[in-house]
Amino acid sequence: MIRETNDKSFRTDVLLAPGVTLVDFWAPTSGKSGVQAPILERFAAEHPTVRVLKVNLQHNPRLAGTFCVDEAPALLVFKDGQPLVASTGLHHSYAMERLITVAEARAERIPQA
Repeated sequence: MIRETNDKSFRTDVLLAPGVTLVDFWAPTSGKSGVQAPILERFAAEHPTVRVLKVNLQHNPRLAGTFCVDEAPALLVFKDGQPLVASTGLHHSYAMERLITVAEARAERIPQA
């Protein structure tokens, strides 16, 4: 299941969350966001270990600015609260899987405190 997150809950939902989180920055006026929505739903159902969240860009411009998101849809992958991969445009499930793989590989190279 995909949940919405926002300026107020993002820190808890994403930055303090363990594991992999895929965040979809979307806009109701973006046709590509509408096309990507059911793909994202399927992806979330098929990958229960990945937390999938959505951020409405129009309602959360501060988050968009923080992560330099200026177009929708945009996907950001976090691992243990660290942003590791960002990609804009329409993504199919295989591309989302690739983003997760890249993020996990990058996370392995980050020294642990």
